[in-house]
Amino acid sequence: MNPKIMDRHLRKIVDLEQDPIGFSLDRVAAVTAFSDHFALVGAIETEAAHIPPPILKPWIAAGPQTGHLRLAPYLRRNADRDLLRTDNAESVAAHLTLGVRAPDGRHECRAEGRRSTG
Repeated sequence: MNPKIMDRHLRKIVDLEQDPIGFSLDRVAAVTAFSDHFALVGAIETEAAHIPPPILKPWIAAGPQTGHLRLAPYLRRNADRDLLRTDNAESVAAHLTLGVRAPDGRHECRAEGRRSTG
């Protein structure tokens, strides 16, 4: 997860509706721009059971599985400002991260007009 995108949209929310939407759209655009990279990530995730642990563990520690952990502090700070209601920013971040994946593994943005209370 790109920290510049998180910083741009979530460090200081000014518009409670548009800033999170802008974050999601920029995230989708970043993922789309690097489709080969994310195809490789999908292939690695599919073959994880066959990859030796000394190779897989560092990849997991640096990779997409920890993206929600980098997003969670931004969400926690916004919850502290009463802009988001949650007791578990990590869970909200994990759900938000999954929310931009289509069922076939492609990434997309789904705006349904509902707010999550985590």
